[in-house]
Amino acid sequence: VIKEAGRLTDERIELDDYEKDEINRRIQIISERIDEKDEVSITFFVPDNKKSGGSYRTTNGTVKKINDYDPTIILDSGEKIPMDDVIFIDGEIFRLLFKE
Repeated sequence: VIKEAGRLTDERIELDDYEKDEINRRIQIISERIDEKDEVSITFFVPDNKKSGGSYRTTNGTVKKINDYDPTIILDSGEKIPMDDVIFIDGEIFRLLFKE
């Protein structure tokens, strides 16, 4: 019990409208290029099951599907990432398109 109480969690970051729009724009680009199998890096919030807060995780892979009905990003590995939990998406495709 003491060990669990001492375990640190992160607070969920609330994105502003600009940041949300940027993530949505990147998801749209991925959706339009889904057959290209571009490698992306997605950073997202994972809620803690035992206490408030959670942690941030970054995963790399190619997107298999974007489900708009149950807003999730599904990777080729089978991992499902809720779109509402995404805080950043990166990849070579964005550096090429945006000349970053």
